[in-house]
Amino acid sequence: MRRRPPSSCSRAMRAATGSARRACRRPSSSPSPFTETSPITCTSASRWPSRRRRCGESSACSRPRNDRAHGVARPLCSRTTGADMRAAPIGWGVIGATSQVAQKAVLPAIVASPGARLVAVASTRAADVCGAGFGAARAYRAYAALLDDPEVEAVYVPLPNSLHREWVERAASAGKHVLCEKPLAPTPADAEAMAAACAAAGVTLLEAYMTPFHPRAMAIETLVASGRLGGLRFARAAFTGVLDRPDDHRWRPEMGGGALLDVGIYCIAPLLAAAGRTPARVEAAATLAKSGVDASFSGWLDFGDGFTATIECSFDAPERQSLEIVGTEAALLVDRAHTPGPEDAAITLRHRDGRLVKIIAGAANPYRAMIEHFQSVVRGEAAPRRSCAASITLLTVLERLRAAAGLSS
Repeated sequence: MRRRPPSSCSRAMRAATGSARRACRRPSSSPSPFTETSPITCTSASRWPSRRRRCGESSACSRPRNDRAHGVARPLCSRTTGADMRAAPIGWGVIGATSQVAQKAVLPAIVASPGARLVAVASTRAADVCGAGFGAARAYRAYAALLDDPEVEAVYVPLPNSLHREWVERAASAGKHVLCEKPLAPTPADAEAMAAACAAAGVTLLEAYMTPFHPRAMAIETLVASGRLGGLRFARAAFTGVLDRPDDHRWRPEMGGGALLDVGIYCIAPLLAAAGRTPARVEAAATLAKSGVDASFSGWLDFGDGFTATIECSFDAPERQSLEIVGTEAALLVDRAHTPGPEDAAITLRHRDGRLVKIIAGAANPYRAMIEHFQSVVRGEAAPRRSCAASITLLTVLERLRAAAGLSS
């Protein structure tokens, strides 16, 4: 049987409000959460400080009025109590389980999460092998067979971008909650359709974008929202690397490939969070691979009020993962900004007077935190940290950048 959230909407709202109020607490003995090398202690990766609302998101204490249009299941009436829901792990299935991100990050996170149970994996190749090391009870060679499994309540979809819509909609029709790998879809229109299908089925849909669940990402948002950087002036985000496998689906336009669509979310999301709005103007340029996808992409975004930003994404340049946000009072610099490991905790602040301050955020596995947050949303215990509306807003910005570079959708 598929679990449904607790029967009381107000109970879920109170839980979400409490999560927001308890977010990012520091030890009472520390005079400031932002002193040199002082740790920032967060009670949970799914709890967040009071801050300026991010573009496309609702506040933590209330669902958006159009939440059903954006793939967030409302708490539904059920005879299952909240205590029963917390006692029984959610049954997971993974469609496309041989993908690199599933094997290296998400499957281990599901296995490590106490509220999760890996029921089944599906892959058109080596399904039995890819699930064996993680204790999956069943392995399927057909994705549809996994969706027919009654013990699977939630599915993770790490398929190529062009297949996201089909399998998210089919999962929704089967009554499964869905965590879909980023980007949520190749286009905003596809994402809207996916969200509508999940809303109609009464299941949760969220994008598998793990970076916001890392304590350092929380600390960055808190710093920006606190005004410590002053008025924002410039930002620069880069995610480049060498994709040297010519048969990789990310080189294929019909599979939704290209550098911007694959890694652009990592660059754009923190800029939207910092600005609190979408850009008024964008400009862009791309270098195309022989296949026709963008091998390298650069963009310029004007957010108004004197704040501009640049992004750099590439499949054919040395690896860089950097984020820099410059304000009138201080500049924030982060290395390994976009796919941080648990140990990537440092933030450097360069103040107007030349002082350098290093901030050390807490350590956590962002993939496990993402899985546990998703389960809390499914159970009705929390509002989404990052809603489908925010994912669609970001895809709209990506589409504008592609158009500015002369690329078709």
